[in-house]
Amino acid sequence: MSDPFSIASGAAGIISLGLEIAQGLYQIAGAIGSAGLEVRTYAEEINQFSKLLDQVKNELTQSANVSVDLQSLIKDVMDVCNRALTPLDCLQKTLKPLLVRFKSSPGKFRQLGLRLQWVFSSREKLLFYREVLKGQHRILDTTLQVMILQTTRDRSPQHISIMQLFLRNSMSAVDQSHSEDRRTGSRLLSQQSLPERLEATGGIHTVNDTIDMTLRVVSSASRSTPSEENVGLVRLSATSTQLSEGLSSQEVEAIDMQIEKDLSSESPESAHDLWLDMGSMQRKALRLASQALHSSQGAGKEGDKPSTPQHRSDPDFEMPVLFVCPPTNTHGPVVDGEIIYLNGTDESLAATGSNLRVKRALEDQLYTQEVGTANDEGSTWANLLNELQRMEHDSMAWEKEEYDKEEDRTGEPNPDGVPAVWFQHTMAAALQKQRRKWDTMPSNVKRPYAMTTISYLIEMAAMLGLYWKVFDRSEDKYRAEGNGCMLTGTAVPELGLVFTFQVTGKRRFRETRLIPADEVRNLCFGVVPTIYQHPNDKEGTELLSEQPLDLSVLRLGSQREIAETLEMIGCNTNTCNLFLDETKNVKHLFPVVFEILGMLSPTFHTPVSIFTYLPNPTNKAWDKRSASLSRLLAVYIEHLHVASFEKCSNPVATEVLINHGHQIFQHNPGGSEWTGSKVKWLGALHEAICDCDQVLTAKANTGTPQIRRQPGNPSQETPRQTSRRRVVQDVLKFHLQEVLKALNEGDDQIKNSSNSPTFDDVEDKVCFQDIAEAETDLRQEIFMELYFETVRFKACRAMEAVEYRKHRRIRRGSISTKDDSTEPSSPALPTTDQHRGSVRDASPSDMRDMQLSLGKAVSSSISVGKRSLSEEEVSHIDVWHTLIFRMLCWLTLHEFNSLDVQVSKSELLGSQMPVYIS
Repeated sequence: MSDPFSIASGAAGIISLGLEIAQGLYQIAGAIGSAGLEVRTYAEEINQFSKLLDQVKNELTQSANVSVDLQSLIKDVMDVCNRALTPLDCLQKTLKPLLVRFKSSPGKFRQLGLRLQWVFSSREKLLFYREVLKGQHRILDTTLQVMILQTTRDRSPQHISIMQLFLRNSMSAVDQSHSEDRRTGSRLLSQQSLPERLEATGGIHTVNDTIDMTLRVVSSASRSTPSEENVGLVRLSATSTQLSEGLSSQEVEAIDMQIEKDLSSESPESAHDLWLDMGSMQRKALRLASQALHSSQGAGKEGDKPSTPQHRSDPDFEMPVLFVCPPTNTHGPVVDGEIIYLNGTDESLAATGSNLRVKRALEDQLYTQEVGTANDEGSTWANLLNELQRMEHDSMAWEKEEYDKEEDRTGEPNPDGVPAVWFQHTMAAALQKQRRKWDTMPSNVKRPYAMTTISYLIEMAAMLGLYWKVFDRSEDKYRAEGNGCMLTGTAVPELGLVFTFQVTGKRRFRETRLIPADEVRNLCFGVVPTIYQHPNDKEGTELLSEQPLDLSVLRLGSQREIAETLEMIGCNTNTCNLFLDETKNVKHLFPVVFEILGMLSPTFHTPVSIFTYLPNPTNKAWDKRSASLSRLLAVYIEHLHVASFEKCSNPVATEVLINHGHQIFQHNPGGSEWTGSKVKWLGALHEAICDCDQVLTAKANTGTPQIRRQPGNPSQETPRQTSRRRVVQDVLKFHLQEVLKALNEGDDQIKNSSNSPTFDDVEDKVCFQDIAEAETDLRQEIFMELYFETVRFKACRAMEAVEYRKHRRIRRGSISTKDDSTEPSSPALPTTDQHRGSVRDASPSDMRDMQLSLGKAVSSSISVGKRSLSEEEVSHIDVWHTLIFRMLCWLTLHEFNSLDVQVSKSELLGSQMPVYIS
């Protein structure tokens, strides 16, 4: 009799063979594209079987008393599996050279792919070996459950009941399969001259088919029918002529003969014996499982002495450690541990054992999760790995489809090359394996768990499209839902926070996939870096949650955090308190907080990519139906054309904004269907924002727009840059004060507030109430008219009034010499008064003169190209124009899910608090 260690040694050889076959089939499936779905299914099943056998091997070596009958059953399973895997190994070794041979001929390669699809879906011998492996998988699963039930350390009634339930479920699968096999067997054994019939047909039937079915696979060349040729699964006769760019009849015959040879390692007689042996093994597995259930009925009852653990003194296991990092990262949490990135490739799937099944429902891209096998039963982190793999696989496939559609629509290839590939991403999920001892685990943990940190878990949840519904740290209750998944967490004694991941419905990882940029991780916590961020955040953004609040970072995750951000910007107390009062209105067409986001947040969009979604960093929902951003942008350009005749604005800065608007609409004229280039449209929005940043920061762009630009630390800014930043902060402050004040005052107060130093008598002007009462199609026009004709001038006049009072105090000596020597809060830039006029009081001749001077100035500046926008002198009006234009472009370029609402957790950004996934 073989001892457990010799059986384990034999199992290691079977495991190695299975993984090698799975890897080879993965490569074949990847090479032939969509025709490889059936091949991939075989690879996944063999890979899962190998993992299950590996778990049985580990349980066998770690358990002191495994019965002789169980050892014998495992040995028989290994023998059957070896006989079933050998022809598959020969087949994959035959097919891989064929792929290389026909790769240079697209027609032959495509026909070979279709032929392999047919072989793996319809070849009876191949289906027979697949059924054999499935049967052994069920037997091994039952055997493993018996071993766990007999050797578990926890003999409590509750735990024993759970283990018994697992075993009964496994037995049910074996018993159902055995019943079907017995019915098929009665028909099979009643056939006469079985070996001759098998030889005549050239194959063995799967156990679920009747033996007298006509085999459609190994027919001679003369039996080929037109129907086979019509579906592309052609079998050419010996006299057929060679197809144009297709496989010749000689090549087809040679391929068929080699495949037949590889699958015929089992003679018909031995294959029949193998099928009969399976029935005997199924009966034996059911008998041993029944005995194990019977002997465990009284286990764990009160008064019984606890049984001695039968595990060895120091067994260990591999624990997955999950984290998020750029794909170029070479250092993970586990020192010197290999980093495996979850990128959806065959190599990553094999390395992590993910069960990413791609069914025939591929056309609608909505997949149904398969039931897990015994190796990950009860381990929900395996499902989490699977969905992370699916997210990368499906989203990159969708991006490729969109590029192909664009090429067909525009009739020209993408000038910027192929879409962003994996190594261009800067945010990815990864794992390392760490060995742990069972002795270090709490007694209530029975299966291996995965480990990560609370910050990484929040980031991975966002990557999968989950939104937090409950995040109560005081009660240790956590729940995130969305995109067909659920993540729940609670505190477990002696361990800490333990989360459970579940698949609850259909998942969709296409256009809603997050932009794969590392800086997006901050938004998951309600923390937003700005175009003025500090240089010490260039390498690690976790410091954003700890540094003092200033214009380099925004916190928008709660009402209080928004109020503190407004206070940091410089808004008055009344404005800040509006966000602390739930009864106040802080929304017009969309929440005002999104204005701040669009005006100051960096561009997260990756050039040459079409992913646009971000996690919502605010506690307000974004509803794209409430306003048409494209219409708002069009109306803005119309108003800016009129404003370009004003003497209080820089003609170069104004013309640049107008030109960017025209370029944006050139690539997307509008409508429900795309008629232009989406990639170029996104690129135009990106470039427009980049030029706006030059105006707002007084820093020239040095190349391809990136999320992180030159540092914004006041100690490293030039005086000009510091002055420009202060101007932007002043304009933003007064703009927000006027908007929020107008939203929360009555119409009469707004129109008749002439006694206020920041308001004009504007009886005929529109109000925010007019937007609410207007028809949907007119809201954008009223909104932009209100902004240009009322908010813009009130904000700028308020700034001028403040500047005037400040300079008067300086002249009167109310400010000390020391204060005079410091940098002023606003620079000596042109203001509305200095330019002496506006569009409302400009004469027709003034407008014609402005138009001529505008054309000359723009032509001189742009054509020569010696002066960048960062060097232009701009007024408060110019800054306001730029902020509004940037806000519209930024909100158009980036999208949010309407169900995503931030729950305050900014203090957890970069947190290293460990959490576990069961």
